[in-house]
Formats: sequence, C-alpha cells, structure tokens
Amino acid sequence: MFGRSISISRGLYIPQAKQGDNLAGMVLEAVMEAARQEGFLIHNKDVVGVAQSALAAAQGNYTTVDQIAAEISRRFDGPVLGILFAPYSRNRFYPILRAACRAKKQVELQLSYPGDGCGCRLCTLDACQDAGIDPWQDVLDKDRLLELAGTSGLAADHLAACEEIAAQEGCRLTIRFGNRPVQLLEHTSQVLVACNANRRHFSRRLLQAGAHVLCLDDLLTAPAGEGGWQPDYGLLGCSRADGERVLLLPRDCNEFCARLQSLIQAQAGDTVQVLVFGSADGHEPTLANGLTPGLEGEPLETRLRYMADHLFSGRAEDSTADETRYLDRRKAQWQKIHDRPAGDVTLAGQLGQLCYNVSISADGTPAVLVQGFFNSQQP
Repeated sequence: MFGRSISISRGLYIPQAKQGDNLAGMVLEAVMEAARQEGFLIHNKDVVGVAQSALAAAQGNYTTVDQIAAEISRRFDGPVLGILFAPYSRNRFYPILRAACRAKKQVELQLSYPGDGCGCRLCTLDACQDAGIDPWQDVLDKDRLLELAGTSGLAADHLAACEEIAAQEGCRLTIRFGNRPVQLLEHTSQVLVACNANRRHFSRRLLQAGAHVLCLDDLLTAPAGEGGWQPDYGLLGCSRADGERVLLLPRDCNEFCARLQSLIQAQAGDTVQVLVFGSADGHEPTLANGLTPGLEGEPLETRLRYMADHLFSGRAEDSTADETRYLDRRKAQWQKIHDRPAGDVTLAGQLGQLCYNVSISADGTPAVLVQGFFNSQQP
C-alpha cells in the first residue's frame, strides 16, 4: 500500500563469548544460519549489532578488585576517599566500592536521592515533599532516608550490602544522601565521581575548585600489569563478572566492526553495516562504541505527522498511496529548507538503542540483525 518494505529486527543467539573466542566468526555463523532457516537474503545496508559486553569478554578485557584498589591508591592521596553519586546497581557499583574500601581506611559515600539518575529509586519525590524535605538542599543520613523509603526493599538492601562490603574490607564507611556535589567537600577533598555517564563532567566541574576530583573514566586508561584497561572510558561502564573479576568496555571496536563486515561480505556478497552497541540504561557512556563508516552522521528522519500537517494542508486528498509518494518527493526539499530539531541524535546512536531494546527483549541475545532500517532514510 505504501510502496516501501518493512523494517525487521532479529535477535541472534550465539554461544556465551569467552576469552579468546573468534566472536566475529560466531556472529557470521549466526547471521548466515538465521538467513538459511528463515529463508531471507542479506542485503546492502542491513545492520548487524554486537553487544559490547560480548566483545569485551572475547577480548578478555577484565580487571580485578585488587587492580582497581591499586589504581585508587595510586591516584588519590591520604586515607579518606569520597565517592559521589554512585549508581544503585550491584553489578556496576559494588566492585568499585569494594576496591575503594580495600584501598582506603575511610570512605565517605554521598548518594543522590530519591533516585540515582539511571532509573532506580530509593524513595519517592512525593515522600520527600510530604516530609518537608528539599532534595536539592537537604542532606540526609541513612536513618532519615530509611524513614522515607521503609526498612524493606531496595533502599534497605542496598545500604546493608554497602555496609557489609566495608566491614569485610575493614573500612569505615559513612553514607549520606545529597544532590549537591559540593556537600561532599565538607568531609573530604579527594573525590571519585561514580555517577552515570551523562552527569560525570557536570559534577566534576562543580567540585574542581576545591578538591582533587577524578571520574571513573580517568582510572585504568592505560595498561597496568596483566589486567584489562580501556583508553577512552577507563572504569566507566564496567560490570562485575565473577568472583573479583570486573569486565571493562571493549577496545578496538572499529577494527572488529570492519573485520565482521568483510567476513559477511565474503559470504553473502553484500555490504552490511556493523556496530558494537552498549546499554541504554545510563550506566554506559555510549550507545555505539564502534561502527563501520556507513553508520556515521545523523539520521535523515522526519516527523511525519508534522510534515503532513504542513505539506498536505489545503491539498486535495487523492489516496493514502498518493500522499505517501508525494511525501517522499518533498522530503529532500523539506530537509533543505527547514532546520531539524537540534540534538545529539546520531545514526549509530539510534541503531544502538534499537539493538539494545531487541537484545534485552529477546532474552539477552548478544547479536542483532536489522533489515530495512534505511528504507525511511532515503529522500
């Protein structure tokens, strides 16, 4: 009816990636097997997404709590360390906290409230307002926070786990809740900013005048012994693997994408685009950590309802198909005449979000095949 094909996204199952695995070969096999089983063809501009956690595991880009503790000791002076705006995630934060408690005798932990900026909440904003608490000004201790959140649930479990980690490492831990970074400077001038990817630079700027401040992406950015490292993001986006091992983000992602692209082209005869996608939960710094050149730039997107209201107003309606063809003809002209909304939306970011949503919806498939995405990108 509309004269254009649909877009389909498929989650592809591959074995759990382990250090030393040929991940590109595993994804190639999954793509070609899916095409054979379901009877579809691989086309130019199809997109293959690979989860960056799978690539990091195949690369063996692991560090350990001991190595993180050694890095903290090297980069921060004195026995007291402040940690600012850590997420409430066990997988993301607990290895960092354990390393800090192992490296320092005292840790001052300031958490944001009512939420961590990544979708987790310890209490509600309504509860704060009902209690006469201003989250932008007031600093709460643990007991006051638990009065708002209740003594069961995420808040109680999270705080108990943090205290248990500190006790196991023989460290004195003080937990406070406040949303102004400078509030932490009342207790220490050595600060590790551990908040989500989007807030870290803003928080660092507010603190730098009176403190020694580092973010997670300042740590483990270069090789140190036999442990893993990440030149662009350091510890940012890391997650607990098993025991005391911690998985960092992968390295050399563009090179991996180019290799997988050439392997698929050799088998299928068409040039697909490849990206390494990240998590969209706010803990990781980018939705696309690596990509082939065909995914660079911004999407050619148009809000169809907005265009239809302007382009079709006062014009006789012939048929839905005629209107669609007319819309296609005018799309390029519309893009040249009118400014699109400003923003940081990139083609790779849009596809990274799509691949992440498909991956988690398909029971954690680490590879995703997207077909027909570029149909709507043509003027």
